[in-house]
Amino acid sequence: MNKWKIGTRIGAGFGVVILIATALGLFAINRVGAIQQNADAVALGALPKVRLIGEVESNIHAARTLILEHVTARDPQEKAAREQEFQAVTAKNAALLAEFEKLITTEKDASSSMMRKGTVRSSIHIERRYSR
Repeated sequence: MNKWKIGTRIGAGFGVVILIATALGLFAINRVGAIQQNADAVALGALPKVRLIGEVESNIHAARTLILEHVTARDPQEKAAREQEFQAVTAKNAALLAEFEKLITTEKDASSSMMRKGTVRSSIHIERRYSR
């Protein structure tokens, strides 16, 4: 290498820099692909499930409020209206849980789904019992 002319040395140095830049570029492209896969897993897998469970929880809170209003209502028409609203919320929760079950793809999802479903169903059962 000591016998190389200055032009050859500069060319070899430039070639090494190009090789390093190419290697870094390929590594970056690989990592961007991995990031995209992880983002897709969140956006297409976890996020819809979280949204559905959030809606179910919101509906449970609404159902509990309706139960309280039903219990404290003095007018039979108001009680009937609250009962009807409660039935609509319960039906909506059943539909949301059915939609949630369609999104289950792994064993971990299935076990957490069963736990959530049991919690939601017991909450709905309690709400039905007190709404009567």
